Amino acid sequence: MKKLGFLLMIACIVLTGCKSSKDSESTWPEPGRVQEGANQDQAGGSQNGSLHVTEEQPAEPADATNKPVTGNEHDSTQHSAASAGEGEAGAGADTGTSTSTSKSTSKSTSKSKGDSKAQSNSSQVKTKQAYLQKLEDVENSLSDLEELDAGDMVEMNEAAAERYKRWDKALNEIYGALKKQLSKEEMAKLKQEQLKWIKHRDDQAEEAASDNEGGTLESFARVSTQAELTRERCYELVKTYMK
Repeated sequence: MKKLGFLLMIACIVLTGCKSSKDSESTWPEPGRVQEGANQDQAGGSQNGSLHVTEEQPAEPADATNKPVTGNEHDSTQHSAASAGEGEAGAGADTGTSTSTSKSTSKSTSKSKGDSKAQSNSSQVKTKQAYLQKLEDVENSLSDLEELDAGDMVEMNEAAAERYKRWDKALNEIYGALKKQLSKEEMAKLKQEQLKWIKHRDDQAEEAASDNEGGTLESFARVSTQAELTRERCYELVKTYMK
């Protein structure tokens, strides 16, 4: 009985060992399935992001020349360039305007000088014409003395004296106008000439009077000569010296 029990125990141990061996064989996967499972796990990890690790690339330093330009930065750059272009264009326009203004100012100055000179010449012509017209008016005004000239000697002397008075007044007016027009040198020269003319006038008047010395025409001859020479001097001054 002991022997039979021992055999049964051995048999149980053997059976138990066989069963454990079978169970152990059933828990290990086949080699092909192990590789397939590994590949599936790797694929799954890559898809889920839990096992897939990528190596971080070092950040590149910022480079103004290689830095991509965003839309806003591109617009800003274009705006800055446009502003710079407009500034340069404005500077060029200002330079052109300044040059044009300088030329315009120079032309205006030259034109003003030309206009002033033209106005001066025109004024001088008008002045000369005005005084020639005044002399003509004096000529016309003497017509009221014709009646006296046809009278007796007293009336003739009165007419001669009035004629000389009017021409002498015109001469003084012309001489005063020339003082304003002529330079000091020109006026000094004219003054010397005028003094010589006065002496000439008086000499001629005395010579005419001496031809009628003691007669009724002596005074008339003197005054009439003075009036006629003064008349001639008025026209001479206006035509020769009036500007």
